[in-house]
Amino acid sequence: MMKGRTMIRLLVFACALTFAYGGFAAPQAPHWIDILTLSESCADSIVADAAFLGDKTISDGIAWSCTLVPEGEPAMDKASVYAARFRRIAPRIRERTKIRQGFLIQATIGHGWAPGRATSWQKVVQEDGSTSYRFCPLGAEFRRYVAGQLRTLAAEKPDFFLADDDTKLLGRKIDGCFCPLHLAGFAAKTGRSWSREALVAAIEGSTTTGTDLN
Repeated sequence: MMKGRTMIRLLVFACALTFAYGGFAAPQAPHWIDILTLSESCADSIVADAAFLGDKTISDGIAWSCTLVPEGEPAMDKASVYAARFRRIAPRIRERTKIRQGFLIQATIGHGWAPGRATSWQKVVQEDGSTSYRFCPLGAEFRRYVAGQLRTLAAEKPDFFLADDDTKLLGRKIDGCFCPLHLAGFAAKTGRSWSREALVAAIEGSTTTGTDLN
C-alpha cells in the first residue's frame, strides 16, 4: 500500500510539473525525486522502498530529509547524526539500484516551531515586532553553524542538495526580517538610520511590488 501511494504521488507531481512547464516540450526535463527519512529503526523497509522507487517508478532521485534548525546551547551537531545514518543506509541502496541519493535541507532558518531546548541566536523579527523560532540569516553564529552542517553533509559526497522553503523569510503582511541586524544593513545601503516602524511605513506606502524587487 505504501508503494502504491508513493507511485500515485509521483504521477500527480509529474502531471503538475508538466503543466507548469507548458506541456511536454519543456526545454529541460524535470527530475522526479522522492523524500525519505534517514531512520535506522525501519532501515530494511526504507531500503526496500528505495529499490522499488529506483527500479519500478519514474523517480530518479531520493532526497534524504535533514532538519537542521539549531537546538540547544551549544547548538546540536545534527548533520553528523544524519551523515552517520547515511553511511550505513546509502550503500545498501546502491547495492540494489542506481537511483541517485541526495540531501533535502528541510529546515535551517526554521518554520516557527520551538524545540524543547532553544538556541539563543538572533531570531527573525516580523513587521509588527513579534518573533517566532526562526533564525535571522544575517546572524554570524547561525551562518557559521549552517556552513559547518552543510560541510559535514557535503563530505558524504551526495549526488545533489535541495533546499526547502523556510529560506523565503515569509512574513505576516510583509516578507523579510526587521531585526537589528537587518535594520543596520539597510541603513548601510541607504545612508540613513531606520527604525522598524519607519521602514514598515515606507514599504506600506510604496507602489513598488515584491515582483519589482525580485
